[in-house]
Amino acid sequence: MGKSSENGRGGLGRRTLLKGAGLALGGIAAAGSDVARAAQQCLGVGDCYPTAERRDRYSLFERLDTISPFRPVAPGEMRITFMGSGFPPARPAQEMMSVFVQVGEGPGGTKPDQVVLDCGSGVAGNYTAMNVGFARMDKVFVNHLHGDHMSDLTTFYCFGPATDRKKPLYVWGSKASGVENPWFDPGRPEDPATNPRFYEDGTIEFCRNLRKACRWHTESFSFLSTAVEGWQDETLKWVPASIPREKVDPGDPDGDGFALYAIELDWEVPGVAYDNAETGMRVTHFPVVHARKGSMGFKVEWNGLRMIYTSDTRPETMCVEQASGGEGVDVFIHEMVPPADATVLRSLRLRQVPEEGTALRAQFDETVAMVQTVYENSHTPQGAFGHLVSRITPHPRLTVAAHFSVGDDTIACAKQSILNHCGDWIRWLGRQPLLGDERGYMTWAADRMVLSVTRRGIKQLRADVNAYAPAPLSAAQGTPLAPKYPSPTSDIDTTRVIQPGEDTYCASGY
Repeated sequence: MGKSSENGRGGLGRRTLLKGAGLALGGIAAAGSDVARAAQQCLGVGDCYPTAERRDRYSLFERLDTISPFRPVAPGEMRITFMGSGFPPARPAQEMMSVFVQVGEGPGGTKPDQVVLDCGSGVAGNYTAMNVGFARMDKVFVNHLHGDHMSDLTTFYCFGPATDRKKPLYVWGSKASGVENPWFDPGRPEDPATNPRFYEDGTIEFCRNLRKACRWHTESFSFLSTAVEGWQDETLKWVPASIPREKVDPGDPDGDGFALYAIELDWEVPGVAYDNAETGMRVTHFPVVHARKGSMGFKVEWNGLRMIYTSDTRPETMCVEQASGGEGVDVFIHEMVPPADATVLRSLRLRQVPEEGTALRAQFDETVAMVQTVYENSHTPQGAFGHLVSRITPHPRLTVAAHFSVGDDTIACAKQSILNHCGDWIRWLGRQPLLGDERGYMTWAADRMVLSVTRRGIKQLRADVNAYAPAPLSAAQGTPLAPKYPSPTSDIDTTRVIQPGEDTYCASGY
């Protein structure tokens, strides 16, 4: 198929293609490929950023065709929805990271399925806007335990049993990091509380502490039924027996909505995390390099379609290996950050680098150095992103930059870096769909952007949501069991409560 006229390189000239990608190509450029060697003429901040484009809008997203939150996933469709796409600190346009992957009916009558990849702060509102109830947020895969990737797990966990999730919440994540505590004193006895050699920083311990922290909430809501008859532990079918799984509070009934099951994955090696024969969905994990040992990426495979979500990572080779070979991947979602100086210019709302010798310049330089240090620990600047994607063979059908503060200005600068490394094969996906097995398209994620992925094509859409829409009220499946507390007033003191009556207010609430 030919390339659509609305999808293209975006009008950047040959001079741009010959320039480098800005800061922090890092170790990946040292690999010696022709692409890496060609990228060493690096742009400075004045060459790429600021741009003439607007900071306060994402024009492409505004122009996309819309999709209703109530449109069901079609047979043969994998639907990827960005419930959060931003970089901390959060802003109204972009909550923190969460990707919702749904699949429709498959060949042979396989059932629909869905998984949550990350659940950072603020994303619960987008799940509501997209008409996703808590019963469909029951399988959460956390790439790493940074707050912007797991904060809304509290909301998922606490409010699910009060609505339609009358069954446990399952959380997949990494085992403990194994990083030695630099403050450990070998001259004193090792003690987990006062002198730990290693922290218990894996997913099971995290979920155990979450369960404890939410005790007041869970007890206060347990005048409602939180379970149904006939529950069966499906993780026995989904999760390989060799993977540690634990109900983190043995006192919770096995099938209760407030029972929290943690499945702990070995972040050091690739492996299977979830394999559902009834739906055909399979999730595998692999290690990435981000912040601390224990970060992972996930690959979702279903009905011949494959998507990868690396979450946060420095540019590294495992992502390339996971996305390369065979028929390749349909969608490759990877984080991207602007160069450090461009990030600081934008954050300080400056149009140019401050003059030498001024207090503002000192603040600018200090902040750039701090941001660069964070990048060295954790992230993939746009030039390194372009180089990494250029190494994936075959090219993904669609590459998506996420965890990026989108705006026409930042995207215009990023495109220069991407073109420098990828050259003529990269194209920007617009309103028109990618058709058939075309490869080499790219876009930038935004909150409530939807990717409809089939073998026939990939189309990016903008969800048509009502910001004031009520939460979905879907009925729980099954016969409810008796609640833990016998009445809504059994654990409160009602002596000072003003009761309804002729001289107060109507019992109906009106």
